[in-house]
Formats: sequence, structure tokens, C-alpha cells
Amino acid sequence: MQQEEREILQHNLYYQIELTARRVKLHGQQVLASHGIDITIDQWLIVRFLLDKKDVNQLTIGEELYKDKPTISRMIQKLEKKGWVMRRKSDVDAREMVINLTADGRRWAKDMLPTIQQIRADGLDTLTLEEKQQLSQTLGKIRKSLADSSA
Repeated sequence: MQQEEREILQHNLYYQIELTARRVKLHGQQVLASHGIDITIDQWLIVRFLLDKKDVNQLTIGEELYKDKPTISRMIQKLEKKGWVMRRKSDVDAREMVINLTADGRRWAKDMLPTIQQIRADGLDTLTLEEKQQLSQTLGKIRKSLADSSA
């Protein structure tokens, strides 16, 4: 394969990954809106992350979700206004704020899981188990390669 063909293929693959990621996010937003759920997919990712964690700082959330500090801060403020998360000073370091789900946020998140599972299944139901496994391996390989190259 010539260099030019390889570059075109690589460009096309990244483009396809980007388009797919955007379509997945858009589909999720449309489903949530159709259920009258006022939350973005990115906000949901924070809630879902906090469902399994306790006393998480903003930096950790940002690193996990690949979002910058100002973006995470704005999303957390919106979730606080909804009453689903709360910030408080860390027991370990009073200079640090930690974030947790409120009791209402935890209840709401657990109630949301079936809707989120359906959103995730919508695009993947057409794939066989083997295709899903291969896709997962391939995407993991790309992420690892990019993480290794930026380290």
C-alpha cells in the first residue's frame, strides 16, 4: 500500500470513529429528551462514574472522562443545581473539594440505568458477539497506542 493510500485510509478511519462517536451521543440525547430527561450524555457520565465512587475530586473525574477542569466544573455545577451531586471539603485535605452523589442523585441514577442500557444497546444490537469483542479490542488498542505516544 502506498503512503498516500495509507494516509487516506487513516484519515477515513478517524473520520468514521469521530462520526460514530457523535452519532452515538446525539442518539443518546434524543432518547433522553424523548423521555423528558433533562441531562446531557456527558453529565450522565459523571453521575455514572460517581455511582461507583465516593469522595472523588474534580481532577479525577476529568482524567477519567477526558474533560478539562472548566468543563467538569460547569457540569458539576449543573448537577448540583438539580440536587444530584454535592461538593464538600475533603476529610484528608481541606483545600480539596470532593464530589459525591446525593441520595436523590443515587436513586435517580439507579432508575436511569435501564434507559441508558437501552441507548447503548440500540447501536450495538446489529453486531454479533464476535464483532463486539473485535471492536472493543481494536478501540482499546487505538486508545493504548495514543496514550503510550503521549506519555
